[in-house]
Amino acid sequence: MAILHYMTTTKERNNVTPHLTPRGTASVALMIALACASSLPAQEPPQGWAWKPVAPVLNPLRVLIIYDMEGLSGIDRQAMTSCKDLASYAAGQDRLAEDVNAVVEGLVATGVAKIDVIDRHGSGCDATPDLPASRLHPRATHVDETSGALFTRVTQHQWDAIALVGAHASPGHNGFLEHVGSFGIERIINGVSVSEGEQQGLMAGSGGIPIIFASGDDRLGAQLKERMPWVTFVEVKRATSRSSAALRPADAVRADLIAGARAAVGGRDRARLLALVPPFTGAYKPVWPNTLEPLKALPGFDISEGLIRVTGATPRDVNLAINQISNLVAGVHTANAHWESVDRDSKLDRFRDSLFMSQWHAGPPPRQTPLR
Repeated sequence: MAILHYMTTTKERNNVTPHLTPRGTASVALMIALACASSLPAQEPPQGWAWKPVAPVLNPLRVLIIYDMEGLSGIDRQAMTSCKDLASYAAGQDRLAEDVNAVVEGLVATGVAKIDVIDRHGSGCDATPDLPASRLHPRATHVDETSGALFTRVTQHQWDAIALVGAHASPGHNGFLEHVGSFGIERIINGVSVSEGEQQGLMAGSGGIPIIFASGDDRLGAQLKERMPWVTFVEVKRATSRSSAALRPADAVRADLIAGARAAVGGRDRARLLALVPPFTGAYKPVWPNTLEPLKALPGFDISEGLIRVTGATPRDVNLAINQISNLVAGVHTANAHWESVDRDSKLDRFRDSLFMSQWHAGPPPRQTPLR
């Protein structure tokens, strides 16, 4: 894996030889990437995981960009990733447009045939993607999942490679706004606490599509170096805590994103597909303030290790089981928060009793006759 954090001047960056196509002469960025990759020691995947060879592509690539917001350049506080604070969120959208469009520019320079972009952040605003189509590079197209889910499109092999922009580390690495899916959970698959990047890698790998590029903070870079060492990685900032980051200059980041995208295309056929080896196991581990303590009273739950283990016939079964446990724990914590609120406000207590009794008197809804 190459971390494209160049020690060159701006003038030197501007004089980089243009990358031609995957069949053309390698750019300076690609040579640097290959030099970094070749210096890595021989690596093996974690036990229970596999790195499979990728089928070569002779035609210009079709690339999907999956973006998040926590790992974007210029973002150093959570308010910039959520529309609860509209002014901060607008600034975060500016950084999202800059990073995604820089990667698109790098891909365009290599002669790729198609560039699609999909939102994997979910800021909680509305159905509009965090990066509106009007702000997207003209060579890229927004993917609307209402006409086809991402997993379905992957299994149909609609792309040849995937790039992750604005990605972040999983819990336990002290990365900026680290989480997986949501805050408060650590998701362990076949013994590995996975990030969203590895989850996307497994999904893509099932369709024969490699992850070739990622950008984010230094903690994500260290994580991917162990788990997907073929990925061309651009470090856009350094995490100083789970809620703060030291930012790199915007111009330097933009240059590295463009060069990194070029290098990733050139190294596509040396990438690998991420996969799991049976048996398929998993575990749910809470991240503070979530805890398993409220589940102690439930029979059948062994929480002595601070986690709950699951197994499944397929990786999907394992993930669904972890989701169900996560929903249960989240529901318990929501109920506890409700009771704490009720204890502080007698009006809420009276409202709760009134709501319960009105439903009790009305009785359960009538059962519907199944359609034949």
